[in-house]
Order: sequence, then structure tokens, then C-alpha cells
Amino acid sequence: MMKIVPVILAGGVGSRLWPLSRTQCPKQFQNFGRDYSIFQMTINRFSQGNFCDPVVVTSDQFEVFVQSQLSEIDVVPSLVISEPASRNTAPAIIMAALAIRRRNPDACMLVLPSDHLLNEEDGLNEAVAIAVEQAKKAKLVTFGVEPTYAETGYGYIECGVDLGEGAKVVNAFVEKPGPEAAQRMISDGGYLWNSGMFVLPVRPFLAECQRLMPDLLAGCIEALGSGQFTGDIYRPEVSLFSKLESISIDHAIMEKTDLAAVVPLKCDWTDLGSWHAVWQTGEKDASDNVVTGEVVLLDTRGSLIHSPDTLTCVSGLSDVVVINTGDAVLVASRDGSQKVKDLTEVLRERGRVELDVPRLVHRPWGTYQTVDAGKEFQVKRIVVKPGGILSLQYHLYRSEHWTVVSGEATVTIGKLESQLVENESAFIPIGEVHRLKNEGDSPVVLIEVQYGSYLGEDDIVRLEDVYGRVADVSPELIVAD
Repeated sequence: MMKIVPVILAGGVGSRLWPLSRTQCPKQFQNFGRDYSIFQMTINRFSQGNFCDPVVVTSDQFEVFVQSQLSEIDVVPSLVISEPASRNTAPAIIMAALAIRRRNPDACMLVLPSDHLLNEEDGLNEAVAIAVEQAKKAKLVTFGVEPTYAETGYGYIECGVDLGEGAKVVNAFVEKPGPEAAQRMISDGGYLWNSGMFVLPVRPFLAECQRLMPDLLAGCIEALGSGQFTGDIYRPEVSLFSKLESISIDHAIMEKTDLAAVVPLKCDWTDLGSWHAVWQTGEKDASDNVVTGEVVLLDTRGSLIHSPDTLTCVSGLSDVVVINTGDAVLVASRDGSQKVKDLTEVLRERGRVELDVPRLVHRPWGTYQTVDAGKEFQVKRIVVKPGGILSLQYHLYRSEHWTVVSGEATVTIGKLESQLVENESAFIPIGEVHRLKNEGDSPVVLIEVQYGSYLGEDDIVRLEDVYGRVADVSPELIVAD
């Protein structure tokens, strides 16, 4: 039986779902009012049955989300590859294939974006089974979704002759069309939305990479082979990886190969590419509103209101989106929510930090949240999870004052180690080496007051760190020559 290895692509940003999705905490790691994040739902969907442990390809800035969210659902991946730069989907999938080839060259990859939402699992499993049968015949298979309207935000696949069991030859890939072209394809029939999901047999896929993109394949082999493990994360060599061409798997391989096939996906699918899509997939009340959090509505219909921590009241509006994250508020027409990406470009031009940094910032040891800031001072609420250890560090431009609100912290300042409990505090002068550990069973919550001429997060000189953020560990080659 051909082994099926889920390959989860978790490196995207999702700017159309700002302000919930941000550069440092994108949409795949948000739960949108559900029990699990979209990333966790994707992992859970293929964590049983005939599927092997997943390979996750992510960005180096999202490692903490991947590790913590996998731990929350008790899933141990076969490998996590952390990309030091964004290079689109082709390098990510090629590196996953190279790593899998070393362990099982006859395996088949099920490549899934981590930010898509799917329902009706029977239809999905049926489509995967058909795709795997085509993969056994050396086909490179993508999944297409039957279009229900003339969507301009998706690419399309033109279907060709029947290969049996519902699979078809791919005649052409069509880039995101304008409204007239989209409507024409809907009217003509024979076109599917391009889902960006694939079933790829490792040997034939890498052979096509060698034939069609030999330089890219060679670069991936070199970058991956020169990389190293840091803890449980494998990091390709930075300078070599940064030289790789940034190109999608469609442009690099699927549009050029003669082996492309498509299997229709008979289930509800969305890439959650807009707030309108989030509204469409959400649980609606009697007035067609989708509501999350501290919300009061009056005479409001067909709207999406998300306000998990702050009271938000809406009156007399219809078909709107209101997203309140505490540090930013978005108000938009629901149908015009695709334009949020244009809004984020304006925010970038104005240098707004809210575009990138979420209100709650995650670190391997826990979280922190800025509650106040001004000239030469900043106040944070810090939560250190049980077993969490801040790096042994010092600062060049700021002093810090820690006050424990709950829990018991083990604090090192210089050569002195002490225990701090509720309502006890410590002062760390500029340049003093310090560290905090939570050796207890409950979170440590503390208030940190920073004072200094510069308060940026890059003013941290780490001397030791249990999460591998200081020195590299011994390399381990994972790509066969």
C-alpha cells in the first residue's frame, strides 16, 4: 500500500483578514470562534487512518505557533521544516519531497494549505482515494472545486478528457480572472476552482522537478542538505535558501508537466480569503449575523461581528464586517471586504505596527501583551507557562522592573537567584544579566515596566536559551546525495 504523507504548508500571512490575521500571527493559527485553529483542523483531518505523521513546512517566525498548537492536539509531526524567508510554494513542496524521499521514496504526498476550511469529510476522503489511485500511475494530481458563482479571487482549472473514476486531464490552469471571464467559464462549464491542494507521488514529482526546474531542485537539495536541526525544527541553510527562486508550484511544475490530473472535490471548501468568506462559513443567528465575543446587536442583519475581548455594539446596520481586536477596529461592507488588502498597503505606507504585531505576542515560553507605552517607557503583561524559561539575557538600552501577579517565579539577576511570589518584585538594571523560570504547575503572570532610551524587541542579547535562539546545534543531514 502506498504510504500517504500529509504535507502541511503553514507559512502564509493572510493580509485580507486583518486585523485578526497579522504578519506575526496569521489566519491559519486563529480559530475564528471555533474550538480549534484552522491549522489544527487541517492536521486533525488527516491524523488517523492510512496517513503517516505529517510534515509541516512553515516560516521561522511561526515556529512557536506550530509547536504549541501541535502539542495542544497531541500530534507529533515526522518533521517540521522552518523556512528563513518566503519563497512561495514550489521550494516548500520540493524540500518536503526531498525529506520524505530519504525515508520512503515510494510515498505519496498529500499537500494541503493550512488556512483552508473544508466540510463533508466523506467527500474529501473519496477525492483523496481517487487521487492516490492516479498517483500510483505517476500522475501529479490537484483538486478542483465545482464553482458555485463567478469568483474572481480564485484561479481556475480547465478540465480535459476523463481518466476514470472522476479524474480528468488538466488542459490548462487559468489565473484569477476578471468578472466577465469568470462568468464565461461558469457558463461554458468544464472549469473548476483551483484549490491549491495536491496528491504528488514523490519519485515522479521529483523527476519532473529535475526535468522542468533543475536549478530550483539543485538549490533546494543544497539548502536542505546544508541545514541543521535546532531542537525539533529543521532549518535549511539561510544564505542558500535565500537564493532560491520564489515561485508557486503551479508556475514551476503543474502548468508545464504532461502528468497533471485533476479530481473534483465534492465538499464545501473555502480558502478563507476574505471576511465575506468567514461570514459565509460561520454559524448564523436568526438575523444572519455571525457573532464572536463581547457583542450587543440591535436591528443588525447579515453581518459579521468579531470582538473577543472588548464590548462592541452595532445598531441599524446590514451586511457589514466589524472586527475589534482591542488595538485596532475594522469596519467594512461585507461584499467589499476583499479590499482589506488594499487597506493594509496604506497601513504599511504609514508605518503602522498594528499591521504586523498582534496585541498578544506569542513566544516559546508563553505570551506578552503591551498594556501601555509612552516616551522612554513601556508596560507589559507577561504570562510564562509551566516549564517556560526566558533566555539568559541582558539589554543595552533599558532597565526592567518585574512584579509577580500570580504564580511563583525563579528569577536570576547577575549571580543571585531568588523566588518571587504574588506581590513581590525585582529590578533589573541596564546591562545586568537576568532570566526568569516557571518551575511550578500553574502560569506565572507578571507586570513588566521597561524604562530606557530604546525599547525595541531587538534589544535582547541572549547568552543561553533552551529554545535554540542563541547558538546552532550539531547539523544532521536529512537529504541523501
